[in-house]
Amino acid sequence: MGENLEFVDLLYARRKDCDILWVSRSMDPLLPHKLPPESIYSRNKMIQAVLNNEKVKLTIISLATVLQTDIKKVIKEAYEIINEMASKAHLTTVRWMGLIISKVLKRIFVSIYINENAIYKMKKEMQISQVQYVYAPSHRSYLDFILLSYILFSYDMALPNIASGMDFYHMYIIGELLRKTGAFYMRRSFSNDLLYKRIFSTYVASLVEHSDRAIEFFIEGTRSRSLKSIIPKFGLLSIILESLLEGGVPDIYFIPISINYERPPEELLFTYELLGVPKPKESTAGLLQSLSILQKSHAYGRVVFNVGEPISACQFLSMEQRKTKVLSPHIKLPTFVTENLAYCIIDSHKKNTILMPFNLIALLFNEKSQTNPDNPYTLNDLINDYLWCKNILKIFNATVHIERNCI
Repeated sequence: MGENLEFVDLLYARRKDCDILWVSRSMDPLLPHKLPPESIYSRNKMIQAVLNNEKVKLTIISLATVLQTDIKKVIKEAYEIINEMASKAHLTTVRWMGLIISKVLKRIFVSIYINENAIYKMKKEMQISQVQYVYAPSHRSYLDFILLSYILFSYDMALPNIASGMDFYHMYIIGELLRKTGAFYMRRSFSNDLLYKRIFSTYVASLVEHSDRAIEFFIEGTRSRSLKSIIPKFGLLSIILESLLEGGVPDIYFIPISINYERPPEELLFTYELLGVPKPKESTAGLLQSLSILQKSHAYGRVVFNVGEPISACQFLSMEQRKTKVLSPHIKLPTFVTENLAYCIIDSHKKNTILMPFNLIALLFNEKSQTNPDNPYTLNDLINDYLWCKNILKIFNATVHIERNCI
């Protein structure tokens, strides 16, 4: 990746303007999936569509027969599952959340950079495209999905349907607030629960086909404690691709987004986890305790969002695979198709990574402490090594630093 990208600081305007006027401004959020009105499903219609799906009905009947229980009991369980799962977009909640989040972000970060031209290009394509969009950001912090929603809100784009873990669902008050900003909830593992598996895959297929909002999920599944890319997860991705193969949409564009922090807010927590200390359970009380990060102004430096080129899912599907699916609907998508797309997204994350001076200085200090602990850095030695390291990385086409004059 070259260094001719131009980034803008989203917090620059926020520090000058009134947050209340900003969040309450007149909005007509851009909906990326162009559908005729009759094809757009509300939350209630989405729930009914899932429960009326033939495969879901067959699963309910089969389970009632196997378990020798009243079918109404299984139907009730199915309704509880989908009601727990489904998102509930609510613009008023988004506005109030935006007001609070804006003030928090201005307090803890110096700046939040975004390659704005990529956003404008994506918006232009969304206005004429018939495909569904899936945001696939890297995962380095709990703030990732909040920051991405903040960016989309800033550019008058509809917040997506965000795949979220049940840990957030069980957080008092917070779980419902997140649902109203677009979150839909999924269990970490449900391969042995046939009813849940069928309802979840049907709901995701309905989102792909009948939601006019994009979908967002983390291809890595969990946060990277080392801030390096980790092996992708294939479950949700395969369900989304199955929806494409069944002809629900003409194509799906995956938008890879690299998110890079100078200091992730969870850096101390990550340190303990890398040493083997179990991750604390997410809770509202834990969230309130984490507000201690507000004590020091701008303590976490800069964040950089680099939006990559869209990746068309159709390029990973051959005509032979499409014909096979039509002739044999029960045949599953080959595993290698999902894996190829997943690693393509991860590769895009790597290529679009922005390295900042803080990252290189930390690397140099770590190397120095390991190889020559008795000879500490002088300022001149550090500057020389930094420039040398930066030039080496430039040779490999890495973007090392966002220059002030291009912001």
